[in-house]
Amino acid sequence: MLMNFLALEEGKPTRMHFSDLYRVQRRIFDRELGIFKEVDSRVFFVDRLEGQPAGRTFSVLSQKLMAQLEPFVEGNRFMEYEFIITKEGSGFSTEYRVQPIRVTVERLAELSGGAAPGGS
Repeated sequence: MLMNFLALEEGKPTRMHFSDLYRVQRRIFDRELGIFKEVDSRVFFVDRLEGQPAGRTFSVLSQKLMAQLEPFVEGNRFMEYEFIITKEGSGFSTEYRVQPIRVTVERLAELSGGAAPGGS
């Protein structure tokens, strides 16, 4: 299956809205250890990127990044937010800044393609 993965650029804030999430087991090569290993990955479907409609996936392998997104996973609360994520550094020293931005009812309706409650 062909997927359009989104990769973060170091130092560049990236604004995304997620509309779905699933878990995937991946086999990756760990350059530091020189071995292949199985890792648990979370994959978010990105339906808006930098404020524009998108159809991309954002795969999270980093435990540091997932720890910051985890509070929004239960109940799919991530759908109520846009996230600005900035990657700093590389390798094991990579850090992520995550800024969740709660979206308004009107914005949620726009994101889902519907009308805001009480709107005409």
